Amino acid sequence: MRELIVTVRAPAHMASYLVNNDTSGVTAEEILAVEEWLDGLEILDVARDAEGECLDPHFTWSFDLYGGTARGGDVLDYIAREL
Repeated sequence: MRELIVTVRAPAHMASYLVNNDTSGVTAEEILAVEEWLDGLEILDVARDAEGECLDPHFTWSFDLYGGTARGGDVLDYIAREL
């Protein structure tokens, strides 16, 4: 069976939780929102450039479309596996 690896955009401040399962600094509401947004995906890492450096986050006013709990905020691309 083939694995499907995808790039997904989610809140930048959730990187520690999404990649390392570190819940410090995030609220239960934020975790619930991002888990709902990423349903069916397992985050493997943050997206990286050709040199292996993490891509820079960028601001969006559509933060809530990416699992955020505010109107605007920084988002980051993540590499995920479909479950």
